[in-house]
Amino acid sequence: MQMERKKFENPQALLKERKQTLEDTIRGNNPKRILICSQTRAWPILDAGYKLTEAFSNYDIWFDIMCRCQELYDFDMYVDLGTRFSYNVTEAMGG
Repeated sequence: MQMERKKFENPQALLKERKQTLEDTIRGNNPKRILICSQTRAWPILDAGYKLTEAFSNYDIWFDIMCRCQELYDFDMYVDLGTRFSYNVTEAMGG
């Protein structure tokens, strides 16, 4: 179900601009624009056409889902605690 990845024109410049805008916002300077932040949960999974059971423990599928989400909506940043993969995190820490 993976699709061809979108190529961003100049990803390093885009990252630099977004970081600067975030720093300006935090420091109380007048940022050029308002950053758009997404709290991702289950909706990107369904939006990408996967079932929840497919995505909850498969990092390859989750990577595809998040790439699709960014390519479609181009959020500046995401807030995701990673709790949907708690079993895998525990396993990675040794049990």
